[in-house]
Amino acid sequence: MATLLKQEGRSENSLLVDGGDFLYRSAKPEAYAQPYFQLKARFVAKAYSMLKFDGAALGTVDFALGLQTLRSTLDGQSFKVLAGNVFLEGKPFFPSFQLVVRNGCYVALIGLLPERPEGLTDEGISVVDALSSLRKTVSQLRSMVDLIVVLTSFKEEQATNLAIKMNNVDVLLYGKKGYGAGSSRVVNETILVDAAGYGRYLGKLDLWVSSSNGKGIVELEKATPEAHLVYQSDSIPLLSSIAEEPEMKAHVESYKKEVRNLSIAMARRTKSTTPSRHNFFWGNSLCMQCHPKEAKVWKQTTHAKAYDTLKKVGRDLDVECLPCHTVGFQKRGGYRNPMDAKSFAGVQCESCHGPGALHDTKEYKEFADRKENCTKCHSKDRCPDFDYEKVRLRETCMGQPVRDEKRAEP
Repeated sequence: MATLLKQEGRSENSLLVDGGDFLYRSAKPEAYAQPYFQLKARFVAKAYSMLKFDGAALGTVDFALGLQTLRSTLDGQSFKVLAGNVFLEGKPFFPSFQLVVRNGCYVALIGLLPERPEGLTDEGISVVDALSSLRKTVSQLRSMVDLIVVLTSFKEEQATNLAIKMNNVDVLLYGKKGYGAGSSRVVNETILVDAAGYGRYLGKLDLWVSSSNGKGIVELEKATPEAHLVYQSDSIPLLSSIAEEPEMKAHVESYKKEVRNLSIAMARRTKSTTPSRHNFFWGNSLCMQCHPKEAKVWKQTTHAKAYDTLKKVGRDLDVECLPCHTVGFQKRGGYRNPMDAKSFAGVQCESCHGPGALHDTKEYKEFADRKENCTKCHSKDRCPDFDYEKVRLRETCMGQPVRDEKRAEP
């Protein structure tokens, strides 16, 4: 993104914004992962400052580690964090809006939280209904500005309903999950822009505001002199082939180094685990002793090299990656010390067939070849083009198509 923004050139007329859920990956991090969540959140917040974001709303996931951690993470950053309907002891937790001027056009950025974050127990916090909060803020600002832009991590249905019930909003940025970044449509004279892209796409919206008292909102290809607002949206893929911007690259490398140091410290206080039949997860070195033919086929698959991909990018001790690139990490009866990853490296036998301790049991036999075994790692956010029905014919230790779980057994 940093490279694209530098190539495109951040003009004096541009705004860089985010609808929320930008700090964390999950709303319920396990205890072992929380220090890593904090570290990554600080990294992301600093990156947003480096990119010169103009504003970002808070999403429910951003509250994953509580209010105090959230506030300390964002303190000192140069971009505005907006949350118009979140209050702490009756006072705004963060500003509800931000006023900016671009090329003589006055723009109000308003942030909204979709709902009260699940599990938020901090006393004194209240989340007001988004619609009533927005109506109050818009009534204060409408006569003062040319454009009102709402930032939120609403799902599409929520965003649509808000636009139907709400007047005098020009742009509503939304997007909880998916790959709709940049797609747009008009609902009740409001441009709805899907901003969800899992960090793989940069959504772009071009606006032309009429200086006259025009009416209506139209796409660029249908523009008329009478229109008040003309728009055009696009989605820019953040390809791995794009050269890394030097300053941001250094920031990323610094983050990876800190993650590594955190894992080394975690390893010093965590018991080590070695492959053994006394464990719940055995490790494939034991499986291979009785299944040499399957092991030979498996070694030729990309699954066998999954851990190697982490080593190439310096993330072989990153606990965010180990659950999918090794077997048994932080699972019941699995290994917990990041330094043991090399003994359980790759997508191994037990990743698909279940823990070795259950070998020859009914539960073990039912575990293998289930779609969820694949999609828990090959999820939409990680692998948008993953096709289970095609891949399952290739990535199998048998070197032949696995049984179809939807068909009856012969």
